[in-house]
Amino acid sequence: MKHKSNNSKYQSGFGSYKVHSVLGILSLFCCALLISCKELDNHIVDSEAAEPTVIHSASISQEIRTMSFNIKHDNVSDPLSLDDRKSLILQIITDNDPDIVGLQEFSNNWFETWMENEMTNLGYDIYTVTSTGTPKAIFYKANRFSRLDQGEFEVNLTETRNGTWAVLLDSFTNRSYFICNSHWTTVSSSERQIMANLVKSVVEQNAGGLPVIVLGDFNAQPGTPEISTIKNTTGSNSLVCSHHETGDTFHGWDGTGNSKLDWIFSSRDLAFTSSKVIETNYGGNWPSDHWPIMADFVPAYFGGANIDDQGISGSASTNYYFADVTGDGKVDKIYWNPTFDSGRTRVYGSNGDGTFSFLSSNTNGTSQSSQTTFYFADVTGDGKADKIYWNPTFDNGNTRVYKSNGDGTFDWLYSNPSGASTSSSNKFYFEDVTGDGKADLISWDPNDDSGHTRVYRSNGDGTFTFLDSNTNGTSQSSLTTFYFADVTGDGKADKIYWNPNFDDGHTRIYGSNGDGTFTFLDSNTTGASGVASTRFYFADVTGDGKADKIYWRPNIYKGKIKIYPSNGDGTFDGPVYSLRGTSQSENTFFYFFDINGDEKADQIRWNKDEAPSGYSSGTLKNYFAN
Repeated sequence: MKHKSNNSKYQSGFGSYKVHSVLGILSLFCCALLISCKELDNHIVDSEAAEPTVIHSASISQEIRTMSFNIKHDNVSDPLSLDDRKSLILQIITDNDPDIVGLQEFSNNWFETWMENEMTNLGYDIYTVTSTGTPKAIFYKANRFSRLDQGEFEVNLTETRNGTWAVLLDSFTNRSYFICNSHWTTVSSSERQIMANLVKSVVEQNAGGLPVIVLGDFNAQPGTPEISTIKNTTGSNSLVCSHHETGDTFHGWDGTGNSKLDWIFSSRDLAFTSSKVIETNYGGNWPSDHWPIMADFVPAYFGGANIDDQGISGSASTNYYFADVTGDGKVDKIYWNPTFDSGRTRVYGSNGDGTFSFLSSNTNGTSQSSQTTFYFADVTGDGKADKIYWNPTFDNGNTRVYKSNGDGTFDWLYSNPSGASTSSSNKFYFEDVTGDGKADLISWDPNDDSGHTRVYRSNGDGTFTFLDSNTNGTSQSSLTTFYFADVTGDGKADKIYWNPNFDDGHTRIYGSNGDGTFTFLDSNTTGASGVASTRFYFADVTGDGKADKIYWRPNIYKGKIKIYPSNGDGTFDGPVYSLRGTSQSENTFFYFFDINGDEKADQIRWNKDEAPSGYSSGTLKNYFAN
């Protein structure tokens, strides 16, 4: 095999291929990546799958809609000729209004001329190269993108297959993107693997660290070696498939999908808001024997992984907590395992770069009981998170408060009889629902007080005063989960109620009135789930002062996190599918806290069984919010 790039030659043993760059090869990728294809499942029957696609208003100007479409060569055996279908091909593109379109089987000289003229009239520019094989066209909106670089590549085996790539500068965001479009052979898996390696090489040698979008008809089914090859592209960003691998894209003119052949991949420095197979016909007539596929991309909500190997654990008995105990505006890490270090809480101060340094192994407030729960929240109002200790079998179920000294140590403050509980079914929450800068105590037991949430105001000295037994948003079901976070942005933590068996799995938002009571705001249809294994988180990842909703379930959407930005009124936009730190393991734990002090909640990922390359099992990965 010959590989030609900038007049350099490389030898291999299968055939020949070449790569041409018109304006010059961009810099090589500088670091290796691990690639996995973790695709969006558009066909799972569940309350989540039917939700409407809504785009966060702040992302609309950044969203890039991409389409990949095999438009089918003219063939006398087809139900309609290409001349009959040309207006349908144009119509389906017009109807979906993509910003970037990759066409395969873009052939026949008269059709190329006609299509280019029509697309120009619609405001598109084009990059395509006519050589051996059929051209692979990349159309892009001329009022948004300018082409900075481009190239072509081809492989000569049983038949010639080729592709094109372009670097496009987005005038809306001043970001550049690497776009690749190719069509792989039908001859054999082994020849497709050669084409996959060529595309892999083109991306690695020319993308130069830019966000990557790879389009094409690969004639390859999910799970085949050639798909594994393209998934294992290396460079500064790993690639992810934006469609679930079971989504059929080829229908052979009868409208019944029978195989997935068409693909859209992206690097993980992108996120996407939606992806779909467009199964549109016009009066019973199909534009092609393939359905076009589409994905809408936005910049990633989180950056790349920062490895944290201090205070790590591979034990299921370990508990992590994150709170700013030092008062420097960066959230610190607290480690506790009842079977380790005599049950002490170990504090690691945030360095602001995704790493933590050991501060203290607390000798006060220790516990070797698995029934103990710790909480860390600023109940005194001095800007430092204090430690709260509770065990239903100890000290009459009182919550015991230890004031933070700011150096990772804590001093004994008070044993609270207010809101005490000796019931193992009781749940405590410590959040500022009154808006005075001090974390209040909220107590809930499904078996007590008719399932009311009971609010106790912090007095700032480690004691609490009863405020209200909430009659709204009550629950007597052990399946209910409550969350307290400021989703409205008024400085007071609101109440969020979720039960997978109630209200179609909607998250119900109750706005804080500041006096320990809450008023119903909304029953969210976006991001609902009727599955008990779903995990919700509420944290401000966008940095606008309002807690956003984060959704994760390991066995849906291939373990992707979905982010729903808060609108401030109890409703949420989205979803945005994040490609950072995805996991399909039940052993994964996520936390969302501002560990670098920029007022945006970062993503912390811990899997006790996982060991990143060169690191020990239980290492944490931290992803800064963008």
